[in-house]
Amino acid sequence: MAAAMKLGELLVQEGVISPHQLEEALKYQVIFGGKLGTNLIELDFVREDDIAKTLSRMLRVPLVSGEELHNIPDDVIHLIPRDIAEQYQVVPFSIEHRKLTLVMANPSDLKAIDEISFRTGLIVRPAVAAEVRLILALEKYYHIPREIRYVQVSKKVEGSLRDELEVSSPDKVGNEIMPEEVPATVAPKIKDMETQRQKHLEARKKESEQEAIEKTKQETKKKTARTIKFEDDEDDEVIEEPPKPAAPERKPAAAPPKPAAPAKKPEPEPDEVFDLAEADIVEESIASIDSFSIEEVFKHLADPADREDIADSLIAHLGQEVDRAALFQIRGQVVQGWKLYVDVKPKTDFGQFQITLDHPSILKTVIDTASYYIGPIPKASADNLRLVESMGGNMPPTALLVPVIVMGRVVTIIYIDDKSADLPEKLLDLQKLAAKMAMSFEILILKNKILMM
Repeated sequence: MAAAMKLGELLVQEGVISPHQLEEALKYQVIFGGKLGTNLIELDFVREDDIAKTLSRMLRVPLVSGEELHNIPDDVIHLIPRDIAEQYQVVPFSIEHRKLTLVMANPSDLKAIDEISFRTGLIVRPAVAAEVRLILALEKYYHIPREIRYVQVSKKVEGSLRDELEVSSPDKVGNEIMPEEVPATVAPKIKDMETQRQKHLEARKKESEQEAIEKTKQETKKKTARTIKFEDDEDDEVIEEPPKPAAPERKPAAAPPKPAAPAKKPEPEPDEVFDLAEADIVEESIASIDSFSIEEVFKHLADPADREDIADSLIAHLGQEVDRAALFQIRGQVVQGWKLYVDVKPKTDFGQFQITLDHPSILKTVIDTASYYIGPIPKASADNLRLVESMGGNMPPTALLVPVIVMGRVVTIIYIDDKSADLPEKLLDLQKLAAKMAMSFEILILKNKILMM
């Protein structure tokens, strides 16, 4: 059944792309992340309209075009706050008879649907649009900035959006979704889904009330009992011990009898116990990071969770070894910052760095030669100066860059510099690390291919 198929399979079945193009896009997705549709657009294998229409048929939800997303009334947008729109990647589209049509990056996300329905008091009808169109809408209405890669992809679709705005579509009236986009056979299923969600919403309210009652009871018990928490891999067992009885007070022989004084030794509060445990965990975590050897990195790369897992483990190790360590991604003719550590601290804004390969730079040299570079950074190149500025602005005496090559092309560059270390001695280890990183990417590609078969 088409509804149970993956997007790539459906695109191949309908002749939109070839099996070879799908395989290339899946490899590209593993290395550079993002949704499959965005990667297909970046590779110029499809138009974004092809992706949107196929998603609509696959998920059996209405399709919203780029033109429709461009003209949403303010009162509809105000139904959902910015933080929720950003968290779930959604844009409210229209409201009719207490039903909210919601354009979603993932229309099958029931948690998002339930929370938004709970907040607005409306029945949510999921809809879909091309990923790039949705990102443009989030930027337009909620001022959520696009990532650098989507700025590039958006240029390919913004031209077609302008064309759409110049042409009046006879199939659309106001903000209504075209009737033919929702097959008649799907309408009963949508109604059933809405009924189920409404029931789920009511059940959720009752559960919330019950949880509040239970929480109050637990807090009352904590005031008179000490909680000792034993944790294992599956369950948490809580054992409550009654307060110890106060020891009888010793009285002088000549003194008249006095009532026993209560024990003055306070029992530790549960929060103090947990704070101490958390402190122990933090100290243990810091100790493990300090001793994060290259052998441990290799073991981690052998079983990666995703591309970010690969990058994080590698840069965390390098960031402890040298003054500055960075990773760059190469997409076509664009080089973008990915990860950066300066003086053992990560820098989160490095993703904003971007240069093209139209002008000379040490990054372009590494890509063109598919080989390492070691030496001073030439100041004559404007892109080199921008590179150094993005990493803190201090020109190093020597820099070492090593390419990561996957499928015969440079996809990532590893960069390090250090004012006191002997970088030539680090070359061999860095080349081994680059080779392991390439293998780790290939492991992810194979995993992804197995899941698609």
